[in-house]
Amino acid sequence: CTEAKQKKAEEVRKKQALEREKAAEARKKLAKSLHGLGDDAFSSFERFEQRVEESEAVAEAHAEVASDIDDVERRVRDLDRGASVEEELRALKDRLLSERAASQSTGA
Repeated sequence: CTEAKQKKAEEVRKKQALEREKAAEARKKLAKSLHGLGDDAFSSFERFEQRVEESEAVAEAHAEVASDIDDVERRVRDLDRGASVEEELRALKDRLLSERAASQSTGA
């Protein structure tokens, strides 16, 4: 279970890094496009639109990462729950085997 948790956590970290890279690329693109613009009203509006688009992209990236983290946490809880069920089943089997062995030794 620990290996599966580590693998899922690594997947989340990779996705976070990719989303941060996307956001950085968006900022670079924005800076590059703003560099060549003049100061007229249209250019100001374009800069505003680009900032809004960048903010939306960053917000979308954050939402995706948060969703991935929630999914991983849910899977980890499911794995933990599955492990405890397996432990209970193993304990029941051991108890039944012990009881069976005890009854056979007293019944023989």
